[in-house]
Amino acid sequence: MRRFSSFLGILAVGLMLTAFSNAQDGKKVKKDAKSKTPNYYPVDVGNTWHFRVNANGKNVNITTRISKLEKIDGETLARLDSANVALTEHLKQTDKGVFRSRFNGAEVVPPFQLLPYPAKIGLKWKGEFTVGKERAKHTYAGEIQREETIEVPAGKFKTLRVLIQLEENGQRVETTYWFAKNVGFVKQTFETAGTMIMLELEKFERKK
Repeated sequence: MRRFSSFLGILAVGLMLTAFSNAQDGKKVKKDAKSKTPNYYPVDVGNTWHFRVNANGKNVNITTRISKLEKIDGETLARLDSANVALTEHLKQTDKGVFRSRFNGAEVVPPFQLLPYPAKIGLKWKGEFTVGKERAKHTYAGEIQREETIEVPAGKFKTLRVLIQLEENGQRVETTYWFAKNVGFVKQTFETAGTMIMLELEKFERKK
């Protein structure tokens, strides 16, 4: 599987690696303290998300957790680990939005913008990046499509529906996130080359 599809759907790809191989844990990243921007991805150490996932008809559960803060090249990043598969990412949240700065330890240049702040309906953005030592550039475009109230196993949430399309060498990956304030994404769908994956939040454990 190509790295670019793994990058955009890190949780989904973690599921694919698990399911298709029959395999079934007090401080905040620096943000503008004066900002009133809603937090759509709380990256406090200890925050844990439990997802129910369906990948092409196969069901598994995965758990992701902000395990620690790491200072890399002068930046403080939140490390997201999965208890199910050996995949990691490093997140950065500022008053400009939520960014993925590293994937499986490899630097993403420039950081991939997952969600811009302030988040407004109809907002569009685009960019390109490389991962680690790869020469190929990945291009992407995002859009905050609308507000939606959805129900997942964890409950009913008012969300922002965000579509992101990523392309390299003519191959496209499309993923949709449903972000809820102070929770993160409560649902994600991921589609590429005949593969359909859906994640739904079963439980969110806030840091104690």
